[in-house]
Amino acid sequence: MQTFLGLSQRADQHKIACARYDALRRSLEILKTFSPSDPIELRRAITEVQRQLDRLSETSPAVPARWKKKIENELEIRSREHIFQLPVAQRRAPTPEKIEVDAA
Repeated sequence: MQTFLGLSQRADQHKIACARYDALRRSLEILKTFSPSDPIELRRAITEVQRQLDRLSETSPAVPARWKKKIENELEIRSREHIFQLPVAQRRAPTPEKIEVDAA
């Protein structure tokens, strides 16, 4: 059944797309860190990134709608502004304190 559905081939396509998106992300990080001071050069670099994104979206395999929705929800939750940030160790739900009852 896996052969019929082409799951191995589809997984390989997703791995390749992931590697290409990672390479593009690294290019964007470099562009952000060392952005050209010349506006024309900056525009050229941004246009090239846009071309690469367009090519990637055309050649990458489609992500199932339910996965896409789940990812979008997770990203929205992560991007929400919080009034305050707790350290990771304190984010767990508090455990109820034990109450000792006198057996009088």
